Amino acid sequence: MQNGREIKELFDEPEKIRILSPVEGTCPECAVRHDPKEPHYRGSLYYQMRFQQKNGRLPTWKDAMAHCIPPVQDAAVALLRGKGIPEEEIFGEDAARKAGRKKRKEGRRGG
Repeated sequence: MQNGREIKELFDEPEKIRILSPVEGTCPECAVRHDPKEPHYRGSLYYQMRFQQKNGRLPTWKDAMAHCIPPVQDAAVALLRGKGIPEEEIFGEDAARKAGRKKRKEGRRGG
């Protein structure tokens, strides 16, 4: 059962998991082919693992588009919302919670 123990240890210490480098011609951050001006693919396991190792949490779509210019970010957010992606996945739980509180507060003021 040594393999089972080794696998469990990998998941107990994710910072020790090693992943292969992206294939040539793909983005060095997310291992997916996309224009450098476009957001990284948040669903990429490579991107999620690397981001987790660097930041201690999983990436949001906001993280994936942080390097993009504002018009690209706005278009990406509109596209994600149009697909029904929850605000928590786009901006992170804390940001979505704050936005929800702000909307409720504005609603009480308005009427």
